[in-house]
Amino acid sequence: MTSHTHTPSSEGQLRPRLSKITMVAMTFAILNTWICLAGSLSLVLPSGGSVAFLYGFIFCVLCNFCLAASLGELAAIWPTAGGQYHFQWALTSEKWRKVMSFAVGYINIFGWLTLVTTEGFFAEAQFISAACVVASNGTYTVAAWKTYLIFMVVLTFGTLSMTFGNRILGAWNNLALYWSILSVFVASVVLLSTSDKTDPEFVFATFQNETGWNDGIAWILGLLQSALSLIGYDAVLHMTEEMPTPSRDAPLAMVYAVGVGGTTFS
Repeated sequence: MTSHTHTPSSEGQLRPRLSKITMVAMTFAILNTWICLAGSLSLVLPSGGSVAFLYGFIFCVLCNFCLAASLGELAAIWPTAGGQYHFQWALTSEKWRKVMSFAVGYINIFGWLTLVTTEGFFAEAQFISAACVVASNGTYTVAAWKTYLIFMVVLTFGTLSMTFGNRILGAWNNLALYWSILSVFVASVVLLSTSDKTDPEFVFATFQNETGWNDGIAWILGLLQSALSLIGYDAVLHMTEEMPTPSRDAPLAMVYAVGVGGTTFS
């Protein structure tokens, strides 16, 4: 393993510019927990309703705490930008390490591609379309091609920002964290003070299954929304070479990001 580990003395080294709070901010911006939950309500409403929404989210938070802690332990030992495929190489026998590392690496890439497109559609394109409807007093007509164009603009903007805005990326991520938490507070106050109240038994004890499957399958389907809102914190692993003390800060950043996501929903 030592022969495959890059050290500052033998390889070029990136400038450490990302603090722990910046990594938490970046990871939380990727998770987009409460926005993602709001944008994917259609997944859970027929698959358990509010019961699956509340208890399913708590279950997913606990599971992701365990996953973040597990990845954090590995990141503390091998803080490299390779992340999962590097861990796979280190932990697999000589016979299988090349095949397994190759598979894990590309699964990770495909997962990130899926995550980017999903968040670009749910958390940005749909919300911008809804905002256009509200801002135009209902005169704006939502169409598939318009939503797709918004989606492409969002992805293009993100790509250009990551390519040419690297110097302000840390401050940008911090701003995203503070803005998101402030938005949660404002939205919570407005909704709690203006919306009609629902019977507590319906919210906490009524399981609504409109899927056509049995309740067990419906519960699993209802978890999709919560699971979607808590994935992506492994981004910290791929930025460790730009952190001053990655062995300590990377594990904490992943766990804190899940904690912030779970707290802002609550």
